[in-house]
Amino acid sequence: MSTGGFERPDPIDPGPGGGGGGFRVVGIVLVVLGLGMVLVCAGGAYWLSQNEAFREGFESIAASQNAPGAQELRDLGCDQAMILDPAVFFRMAAGFSEEFGELGEEAESEDFPSLFVICNTGSGATISCSQVAETYVGAVGRAEDSFMVQVASGGSDPCQEVYSADGSSLGGLADWSQEEGSDDF
Repeated sequence: MSTGGFERPDPIDPGPGGGGGGFRVVGIVLVVLGLGMVLVCAGGAYWLSQNEAFREGFESIAASQNAPGAQELRDLGCDQAMILDPAVFFRMAAGFSEEFGELGEEAESEDFPSLFVICNTGSGATISCSQVAETYVGAVGRAEDSFMVQVASGGSDPCQEVYSADGSSLGGLADWSQEEGSDDF
């Protein structure tokens, strides 16, 4: 066909696939990268599952939601309630250090209360640390040793207080740690 003395070329035949080869290449590359990420994540999860300290830590976190006193805290209004042993986390950190070398100065488990009683609530609930401590001690009778209570509500700053075994307040976590002679906080 002629238009003003110039010939227009015939359209390129895209072939049997209908064209779009560039999009196919990009799609294939993205699928390969996605599969690579899945394999890396699966390998990392498998590696972590083989580490005894990590396995113990994850089992402890799962068990903390059914520990004595946790149901009573949920009945109080905690959306999530956990009773954690901080020593497990120090063993996890030690296991991590063994795998990756020294990561820095380690805190000692003696610098912390023997239990962490954690209550997470929705943004509308107002539960105090003292209410959580009273509920926890009422549920277990008497704690074995001092324990820390943390209540987090929505986006506000959490309260963190330390209590004696009978539920008497020993002050905020930062104050308590300074009395104990710890500089870790």
